[in-house]
Amino acid sequence: MIKVDKKVFMHFDYILPLLILPIIFLSYFLVNELHPTLAHKQLVYFIIGFLIFVFFFLIPIKRILWLVPTFYWFNI
Repeated sequence: MIKVDKKVFMHFDYILPLLILPIIFLSYFLVNELHPTLAHKQLVYFIIGFLIFVFFFLIPIKRILWLVPTFYWFNI
């Protein structure tokens, strides 16, 4: 069972997603007018990005703090 730390939700900035969502919807609308297949592809990218966000939002970073420099150097 996954235990979620309640402090994460207390310190999360809920205004930021509200500011980003209109940009995502407008982008999808404009791309959909251009080409519906590209809009579908963009929607898939949005969903994948959201799932990756949720995954990294819920993992306990303090327990795997040693992984942060490793992940940083791997990306460089």
